[in-house]
Amino acid sequence: MNQILEDTITILSKENERLKRKYFFATKDNYDLNKQLKEALEENEKLEIEYKRLTSMIQRYDKGRI
Repeated sequence: MNQILEDTITILSKENERLKRKYFFATKDNYDLNKQLKEALEENEKLEIEYKRLTSMIQRYDKGRI
């Protein structure tokens, strides 16, 4: 009976370590993805500002031609 309990504890300890590693890497991946998302949103904001600027320039140019 003691041996069965010791074996169960060993198996559970190994499984616990495996899950801790899996959680660590999932957390790291989540952090990296959030960082990439933040960078993408910042880049998107810059591109939207540039798009508005260029659109405004085209409108002013078109008004000057008419």
